[in-house]
Amino acid sequence: MADWSDSLAIAQARAPLAELVNDRPSEWLHRYAVPSDMAQPLAIREVGEAAQYLPLAGPSNFPLQNATPLAFLNESGSIYTNVTNATLIYTRSTVDAGSLTPLLQKAFCDELSARIAMPLTKEPKLVQTLSIMAEQSKAKALADEENKVERHQIRYVTEAEYARQGYGA
Repeated sequence: MADWSDSLAIAQARAPLAELVNDRPSEWLHRYAVPSDMAQPLAIREVGEAAQYLPLAGPSNFPLQNATPLAFLNESGSIYTNVTNATLIYTRSTVDAGSLTPLLQKAFCDELSARIAMPLTKEPKLVQTLSIMAEQSKAKALADEENKVERHQIRYVTEAEYARQGYGA
């Protein structure tokens, strides 16, 4: 289920990364071990000092770190990046069944029934029907989950927009 979508909030996690010996020093400054429950890396964040002031609104991206996607490479069980003390945002490979919403629970049950139907029944028509039902349940559940999370498009902010908001000199 964690592979169904990268935007499932219940499957996302953050973890500080453990540094390994860098075997590619001419390409990347740091090499980190991937978390044991990682299915897909999404983004790298650097550890920074606590902000003293953050605007409540305006032409900025929120959170501000989204405006600067930090480069990384996921390869051979390692994360390579130029970020010191990196934190990884990733999709977990396992999801706690108790945290599933009712639509996700139904989608999971439908998916499971479609997968075990053929070994149990040997009925191709039944398997086809269950597969279609599972796909529809999955689509409904994913749409419902994605509609719950407000997405902000990362945008370029011009100097003129900042000036109109009263930022800068």
